[in-house]
Amino acid sequence: MNEAAEVVEDGIRLARLTASQFHEPELLCLKAELLSQLSASDLDEAEACLREALRLTRETGAKSLELRAIVSFCRLLRERVHTDEWQALTTLAGSFTEGFDTEDLIEARAMLDPSNNSSIGRENLAL
Repeated sequence: MNEAAEVVEDGIRLARLTASQFHEPELLCLKAELLSQLSASDLDEAEACLREALRLTRETGAKSLELRAIVSFCRLLRERVHTDEWQALTTLAGSFTEGFDTEDLIEARAMLDPSNNSSIGRENLAL
């Protein structure tokens, strides 16, 4: 693991020690992104980090953080994302009643846009 990933791992340990439910999912997403850049062999660990980030955000009901985590999941692991994750992204993105100009929601909607050919996995969804 490179130095940046080690720093993020230290942050995750600190977040767990202080029970910082806000910071841990963000740090897990960051760690996943760093791992995905290191090598393809790290994708399993990156996926595990993203699944943990999603679990934590869902437990706390932090919809904005959940959106960020699921967008990261779908973006970083496009080839591995299954219909369940795309459906969760569709449902979550559609549940926002404000914040339409936030970067996370803009990216989520772009991923789900049928005219966007870069989205993988949407073919099984009725959008």
